[in-house]
Amino acid sequence: MGVLGLLVAASGSARAGVIDEARALKRQLHYREASDLLRTEMSNLEGDERAEATLLLASLSTNHKEARRLLREAARASDRHEIRRRVDVELARLDFARGNYNSVRTRLERYDDDEAGLLLAQAYVALKQPDRAAAILRDLGGSAYAELLRGWAAREMGDTRAALERFTSLAQTESDVLPIVLLWKSECEAQLDLRDPALATAALLQRRFPTSAEAVLIEPTLAALRRMKAEPAPARDEAVVLQLGAFEDRSNALRFRDTLPRHIRPVTVDEVRSGARRIYRVHVGPFETRAQAEAWARENLDPLDRDWSIGRPEGP
Repeated sequence: MGVLGLLVAASGSARAGVIDEARALKRQLHYREASDLLRTEMSNLEGDERAEATLLLASLSTNHKEARRLLREAARASDRHEIRRRVDVELARLDFARGNYNSVRTRLERYDDDEAGLLLAQAYVALKQPDRAAAILRDLGGSAYAELLRGWAAREMGDTRAALERFTSLAQTESDVLPIVLLWKSECEAQLDLRDPALATAALLQRRFPTSAEAVLIEPTLAALRRMKAEPAPARDEAVVLQLGAFEDRSNALRFRDTLPRHIRPVTVDEVRSGARRIYRVHVGPFETRAQAEAWARENLDPLDRDWSIGRPEGP
């Protein structure tokens, strides 16, 4: 390589170094220093490098109009497809932020990469077109945001249980989308009449992210949940007792009751009819459920080798 070639290569390397340095400053959140560096060196850049620098400068701008002007300048500086794609994606982000969702759709429908697809799916979400969002999301990767949007699309299309499954899985992660995951998870649980899980999810959202917008947005759901009746107590005819003995003579039933240890309480002797006969039944309870009765018997009666059976309060 001749001297001129070496000088050109060295110059190109130096220009690329400026862009890398500006990116490093951006990663360190030194936005002003990165912008100043790029503006100082911009006159020395051309072609793809000028386009890259202008794209980076646009990403550092807090002024919508200035960012849009820089992006168009980047598109004029290079005719590479990748540069044009990145310009369109960044312009679409600006459009999305201003609520121009149809403009996002127009800019990005020509592309099939994940970055453009995810932003396009968000636009379809905002346009209330879940079927189109779902069609795009099927081919995207497994990022947390893509999974969040898949859940939204399922919910909007009426499959609340499928949406809840996705939100429940996402709620186990520590992704950036966790606040909205918890919001939508609680709303789905409420929609499916899962009152207690919905309340628990809402409480978790407000505890973990008390200053988030989602913590405010959950309030209407919480108010509705609080108005819902709690689960009704088991009906009386669902209750059971533990029968310890049955006698035709009431005195024998009473003597049997008195032989039971003091911790076997409360013990009741009641009279029931079996055909023409009177039976005096000795039992403990009632218990609200069969499972409760069996657990109590295993703990308190089995160690004493006492026989027992499950019965109903009003009879055998």
